[in-house]
Amino acid sequence: MSIEEITVETLDEAVSHLERLALSNGEFIFRGHKQSGYRICSTLARYGTTPHESWNPGPDEMLTHFLTNVRSIGELPAGIAGDRRARLEYGRHYGVPSPLIDFTLSPYVALFFAFDGVRLERNKPNDTVSIYALDVSALGFSWARYHTPLNIDIGKTTEEYHLFMHEREPLFVHGYPREVLKYVRFPASWNKRMQQQLGVFIYDTLDYAHLDKTDFEDFVGGLKEADDASSITVPMLTKINIPKSVAGDVFRRLELMGINATRLYDDASGAAADVYNSYYYNRKTGYAWDLEVPPPDETKM
Repeated sequence: MSIEEITVETLDEAVSHLERLALSNGEFIFRGHKQSGYRICSTLARYGTTPHESWNPGPDEMLTHFLTNVRSIGELPAGIAGDRRARLEYGRHYGVPSPLIDFTLSPYVALFFAFDGVRLERNKPNDTVSIYALDVSALGFSWARYHTPLNIDIGKTTEEYHLFMHEREPLFVHGYPREVLKYVRFPASWNKRMQQQLGVFIYDTLDYAHLDKTDFEDFVGGLKEADDASSITVPMLTKINIPKSVAGDVFRRLELMGINATRLYDDASGAAADVYNSYYYNRKTGYAWDLEVPPPDETKM
């Protein structure tokens, strides 16, 4: 039972589950999906149908294309072009297909991304969004056991666990290795978006067709997790389905936490997203004493 799916009716129920996981002894990371049927996999896996190979120049070519265009408008941060990891991290947060899967340390940030831009459709009153909570430490142990032959001593399994969880050497110096699953915990100091979003990544280049799996989510569902101290099997991945109808409650609560698109994106696209999202609630922010736009004057039209 590596995946547990929970459907709630209210925001309070959802927050209760999310906080229980976030404040537990596990090391949980979170991800929000605007549609409950949207599965977890890397954008590179969505972009192409063939498995990633270490020699494949595709990721670097896409990133070079992206960085060239960004530099042409004077927006490229210094030092990124010469560092493969920096290029990958920067490109991923602007939507370039990559072998990285976005997560956040904050269940509230995941809640925002699940509802950001949501549409409430009258003919779909029961439509839901989803938030995933992944115990990344449990995934590390399961991955280490899966990746280590049975005849190897426990020291090797422990080493595989630490390779998954921690960065002991520079990542991606020579390229993007294939058949690797790894937790990428820390962002660059200059990556303002990722810092503000408490962002982390799972690097994933597994060949799921070869493993007879569909994607990352399917793979995690087939892993065996460890029992906790009370011999109770704890799910590695929890999926919480939340009705879109609570969107107003979500934005109202997150606004009081200082969580909105303007702060999380730190650009004009985020400010525009907040205008759209404010349709669902009576906002308290977005006002200023020194910025007043006069109303239309019908008498002069």
